[in-house]
Order: sequence, then C-alpha cells, then structure tokens
Amino acid sequence: MNLEIKPYALGLLQTDRTVEDPYSNRLDGDVGFDLKYGLTRSLTADFTYNTDFAQVENDEQQVNLSRFSLFYPEKRDFFLEGAGIFAFGGAGGGGGGEGGGLPV
Repeated sequence: MNLEIKPYALGLLQTDRTVEDPYSNRLDGDVGFDLKYGLTRSLTADFTYNTDFAQVENDEQQVNLSRFSLFYPEKRDFFLEGAGIFAFGGAGGGGGGEGGGLPV
C-alpha cells in the first residue's frame, strides 16, 4: 500500500484594542492535508483539503546591483512534484543555469 499523508495546522492568537469593538486573545486556526495514494506503479491519486501553498521557508534576501534578474528557486513541494519529467538532456529541473546530473 503506497499512502502518504501531509497534515498541517495553523494557529493564530490576536489582540486588538484600537478598534471600535476591542478584543483580546481571539483564537483562530486552519487545518488541512494532502494525501497521495498509489493506485498502480505509474498512477497516483492526489487528494487535498484546504491546501496551504505558503508552507515553505522564506527566500534569502539578495541585493541586486546588476542589470540581470535574480533567480529564486521554487521550494514548495506542490510545485516541485514531477518536475523531473521536464528535465531533458541531463539538465536539472531548477532552471536558471543550475544543471545537475550528467556532465556534457
């Protein structure tokens, strides 16, 4: 059985005494999950509930003093899944000249 579950939970505790109706220690939260189930060797079913696309670490800060654009590699699992399908000729799927794999 090929099953993968990635749950997440977010919590928020908020206080604002400057509004017309002030409140203190207001609780809020959000939950969700991603589920992958391998139906066959080459077929995977993906289910998701309340996907959190923001689950990733921050990009490192860079100062650009040149005329060339900065490259920030994609770090979110949702968008990286299956990226190897598009890697042709031994180049990595990261783009930006960061090839990996076999030397030319």
